[in-house]
Amino acid sequence: MAERDRLALGDAPLTAVVAAAGFGKTTLVEGWRRRQARAAYGTFDAFYRTNARDVGLVLADCARELGAAEDVLVDAIGLLPPDGDRLGAEFVFRTAEALRGIGEPFVCFLDDLQGLSAETGRDVGRLISTVADPQRRFVVATRIDPPWPLQRWRVAGFAEVVTADRLRLTGDEIAELLPPELASRAPAVSRVTGGWPAAMEVVRWRLAADPDLDLEKEVLDLVDYVIEEVLPELPEAETRVLTRTSILQHFPASVAVAVSGEVTAARILHDVQRRTSMVTQLPDGRYSYQAVLREALHRKLSQVEPEAEEHLHRRAAEAWLDEPDTFSTLSNAMDHLIAGRAWTEAIELTRQRVGEIDRHARLDRFVGWLDAIPGRQWRDDLEMALLYCYANLRIGRPAQALEGLHDPTIERNARAAAVAKLIYAWTTGWVTDPREALRLCDEAEPVLISLDEAAQHEGIPQFPGVSRFELAAGIAAGRANAMLGRWDEAAEGLRRMLRHRAEVGAMDQAGVCGSLSYVLAMQGDVAAARAYAEEALQLARDAGLANHHVRIVPALLGQAASSVVTGDRDAALATLRDAASRCRPLRAANLLASCGQIAAMAGVSHSFLAEVDPPLTAATLPIVEQFVTATAARDRSRLGDHAGAERLLQTTSPHELTLAAWVEILLCRAERRSVARWLLRLPVPTDRHGRIVRLLAEASVAASAADASRRATEAADLATEGSLVGVLMNAPAQLWERLDPERITHPMLLEAAARLGTRTALPETLTSRELEVLRLLPYVGSTSELASRLFVSVNTANWHRSNIYRKLGVRRRRAAIERGIELGLVTPDPHG
Repeated sequence: MAERDRLALGDAPLTAVVAAAGFGKTTLVEGWRRRQARAAYGTFDAFYRTNARDVGLVLADCARELGAAEDVLVDAIGLLPPDGDRLGAEFVFRTAEALRGIGEPFVCFLDDLQGLSAETGRDVGRLISTVADPQRRFVVATRIDPPWPLQRWRVAGFAEVVTADRLRLTGDEIAELLPPELASRAPAVSRVTGGWPAAMEVVRWRLAADPDLDLEKEVLDLVDYVIEEVLPELPEAETRVLTRTSILQHFPASVAVAVSGEVTAARILHDVQRRTSMVTQLPDGRYSYQAVLREALHRKLSQVEPEAEEHLHRRAAEAWLDEPDTFSTLSNAMDHLIAGRAWTEAIELTRQRVGEIDRHARLDRFVGWLDAIPGRQWRDDLEMALLYCYANLRIGRPAQALEGLHDPTIERNARAAAVAKLIYAWTTGWVTDPREALRLCDEAEPVLISLDEAAQHEGIPQFPGVSRFELAAGIAAGRANAMLGRWDEAAEGLRRMLRHRAEVGAMDQAGVCGSLSYVLAMQGDVAAARAYAEEALQLARDAGLANHHVRIVPALLGQAASSVVTGDRDAALATLRDAASRCRPLRAANLLASCGQIAAMAGVSHSFLAEVDPPLTAATLPIVEQFVTATAARDRSRLGDHAGAERLLQTTSPHELTLAAWVEILLCRAERRSVARWLLRLPVPTDRHGRIVRLLAEASVAASAADASRRATEAADLATEGSLVGVLMNAPAQLWERLDPERITHPMLLEAAARLGTRTALPETLTSRELEVLRLLPYVGSTSELASRLFVSVNTANWHRSNIYRKLGVRRRRAAIERGIELGLVTPDPHG
């Protein structure tokens, strides 16, 4: 491949290209040769391993091609021994003399040097070291290191060494080599070939014949080539280390030593890595085999040590457990125990380390390991059965969990059945129905208390992350109450749980603090909410899990709600997007619904559930429905559809925090006095947030402007602590119409008014006629047709349509229809 010419020939007298078969050595050498004014090329083969005379003839031919004196070469050839494995000092001296006699600069290329015997190779080295200088340069290509002091020559500047890693094709080069229509497959080709030029060539011509080629399967055809061409060139000790360690994925040299049983394994890996890009050393020092080599070695292992594989896997597990204790070492050890069919050891290791697995949010690995172990080995084990169900629930596999929780092994044991209910309740509040979680906690609590008091648990595992079952039930109930919008019960329960911090693991403390943060933000206690949210995030950071753990989502919800009530809508929405990204992989439907609830508080109608594929359905959560419906109805009312907005509101019930939207919509349809009477029938809220909203609603329906101003000022006084300007900004639109801007003196009201004044203006209200026109747009194609349906002139129809486009902020008919559907003003055409 001419593309290997990208490696420029260096300035050193000798350039040694050391790489395994198929890595582009010959192509590179030929590319360099074409660019030289005076050059010669000679190639050696395994045939010359026993015939030094033929090696000498190749060298003499190269010297002749470069312009050496013929008489000197004839004399030199006459000095070659007729047989044997040495060129002899006399031949080396006379050939060197002939090469030094060439008056012009030259480059001599010698390929396949690995075919020479050690003695002949040393003679060739003596010849090169005698002749080579900046004007008389040599390039040698070999699969293995020649018997020369290459490292010393490199340090002295005499030699440049090009290894396999420098011959590896880059992703960009692979893309250039592929036909333009297949360039998109370059990343996959790069992954399966590892940049190995020989593999790349095979894949390239096969892709040309079949663009839909399954690369993962096709590239394995190269395994036979590696077995036949590459592995035979390796010394026996190297082959033994490589085949035995082919059971490993990414591994340090210490594990290779333990698995192979060879104390020289580290040196062997280093040497092979330098010669072939099929062995890669990662930045952290670990080694990795390219897929083709690994498969070839694995097949070789099956041939030479067919009974050894299970034993090697068990040895690998022991080696990983001797490495520094990390989740990665645990994971590797488990994988090897399972591959080695060491079922008992694997089960015991998962039993011992389940808490660590949970902390690292890798219960998916726990489930995968147990699924890989035959069920007869562990399904009758009460502890493992319960932990398996718990893990399935946590990773979003409720069907598998429920099947296990109803297993007779669990159901016939009253205590195990109670723990099963707790396990289900612990997770169901986030992924299914929090009301069911509360019911299950109530049912199980008496048995759980007795279990906590018992001296022995009869094979029932300790609840992960919490020392007492009753405490775990309390946490589950507190989170469920928070999800249901029962702020007082949730805050009381969660605070009670935090009095037992010593009995709760760090990540579960983070979950409790986060849930409490969310509750307090909804109650209007922003300072405490932010403090608990930060504590939750710090606990997660200390555990090294802040970037991916779903248990910090309640803390993010608390931060987002705090941002909403303090008027920072953009920060709230950014935090909600972050929270939703953590929920989607686990399909935590209720948490995603709560993200939508807080977005609705910020005045944005957005379903985070709709972003999940396949679609998700959350539990029926009244608090979410109340907020989302109130926001959608308010949007519809502000565009002029007051009747439709009121009908939408009636599908749910008012919440103390949604009263601003209710009052704003009702005042568009009813007299102030009747709305005031309706408001009096509602319960009086007790927390700060609810009291502010209620005062703003009462101010909007007050009998006099003075009374309205007084109640608005009371609301502003309450909002001062915590700077809840966002709550004031959410007041019914009619309140701001009643307040005299010249007489507003309260700093919080002034700030709210100023922020509302700088906000992008709300859409102008659509007239009833414009609403009629908007609802006709899906069913008419031209302006003439629209005019005909309205019984007006074309100019009038155009005028109505232009007003609609302006008010909706769109430019085209389709965009107006889509915006109308989004706002609930237009019913989608069932026929498209």
